[in-house]
Amino acid sequence: MIRLSEQKLGICIADVVGKGVPAALFMANVQATVRAYASESVSPAWLCEKVNSVVCANITAEKFVTLFYGILDANQKTMQYTSAGHPRPILKNASGEVTQLENGGAVLGVFPNWKYEDSVVQLAPGDQLMLFTDGIMEAAKPNGEQFGAEGLIRLLKTLADEPSSKLNAKLLTGVKSFCDSQLEDDATLIAITVRPTLTGANLEGNSPSLLAFCPEGKAQ
Repeated sequence: MIRLSEQKLGICIADVVGKGVPAALFMANVQATVRAYASESVSPAWLCEKVNSVVCANITAEKFVTLFYGILDANQKTMQYTSAGHPRPILKNASGEVTQLENGGAVLGVFPNWKYEDSVVQLAPGDQLMLFTDGIMEAAKPNGEQFGAEGLIRLLKTLADEPSSKLNAKLLTGVKSFCDSQLEDDATLIAITVRPTLTGANLEGNSPSLLAFCPEGKAQ
């Protein structure tokens, strides 16, 4: 989460190929690069192109990272975003309808001259947006059946009345129940709930309008 201004919040989720210390160091470098380029004045597509250029110049062959970067605008109630090969976020609106965001570009670290594109999604009070890594979709039963994006969508629909503060924990409990807690990869969720604009309130220095978007955090 990157606070860009009083009204804008940058949200990034990424996943690197590999495990252990090398992967952790790789991710630390990606995170530092994202923070170095992120600002209120740059678009997600521009940021992805810059990060991709840095990653391509500094990693060995067969290494890459998937990344999703979005900018939440509390005034406009929109999110401008770009995806670099990352799983498509799931959006559930107040009526219960569930869709996946459209936008897909190449993973970072493979094509140095790839041109990414921006998309914008309009948000409304009651909307819930889920960002996640492929460890969620690849959670599998002993017989090999994977949870998949469809499983996450079905689970999200069953939790329609769940308070946003408990949504992440409930979703991860459902995923772990499906695979008997035998997760094969990192499983990360970010739940963003759009609430009515708060007035006369301030929490930990955040502006009331920005609190209309409530990132519910990350659970692994």
